[in-house]
Amino acid sequence: MHLHVASHLVRFTFNFLMNRLDFSDAYSFIPFSDLLTISHNLLIKPPFFTSTNANAKEIEREIKMAMQALVSILLSLVFISTFLQIASSASNSDPTTNSTKAYKKFIKDQCNSTPYPKLCYKFLSSYASTIKRNRVTLTKISIHVALKAAKAASRTLTNVSKSKGLTHGETSVIADCRENVGDSVDLLGQSADELAHLNGTSIDQKFQWDSIKTWMSAAITDLSTCTDEFDEIQVRPSLQSKIKTSVYNVSWLNSNALAFVNRLYY
Repeated sequence: MHLHVASHLVRFTFNFLMNRLDFSDAYSFIPFSDLLTISHNLLIKPPFFTSTNANAKEIEREIKMAMQALVSILLSLVFISTFLQIASSASNSDPTTNSTKAYKKFIKDQCNSTPYPKLCYKFLSSYASTIKRNRVTLTKISIHVALKAAKAASRTLTNVSKSKGLTHGETSVIADCRENVGDSVDLLGQSADELAHLNGTSIDQKFQWDSIKTWMSAAITDLSTCTDEFDEIQVRPSLQSKIKTSVYNVSWLNSNALAFVNRLYY
């Protein structure tokens, strides 16, 4: 009799779970509220049979123990179901986040072909949603970033030129650097303006692309002329470090931007 009860209990539970779970769909689960209701009903109203046997109380006690075991199993399923739902949510994460990651990977791959890849990615990754996977847009923004840095360097040199106690040599070097960086600002500005009208690399745009290359190369030369003067004229280390850091930053960003230009139209 007891074996009959146990087997009937197992069959009922197995059939119930099989009916509730659709194993053809990896993301179908028993809702938490359903599991609690099932557990409650199993404990309070065992659904199998009503015994008239003299040993009914003993059987009822054994059935209740079996029900309690089933409740433990069902509650375990709650945790499993919750875990799988979390895993499902993670696999279906926000597509915007996935797109941003893909765009940043594109930028990183493109930056790896430049002279200063780490600096390239550092300055361009924040523009991922604008650049997406467009190489022309990437090139335009890289020139914009270099131009922005050149303007910042120009402001730095203006502030440094107002420092007190400058020697004649320091004043001369700073004045020359201001002129060189000023020329770079103009050349990068021209390049950015010209590139703004270009959306491709067709043969009829050859003159414009060649002009951009010429201007950007000249800007790099101007920046090198500035830093070379420190080898000839003595400048206090603090000023030299401040000026060089600012100017080198422009030169490196300019070199990266020129590398993108060359890749688009060589």
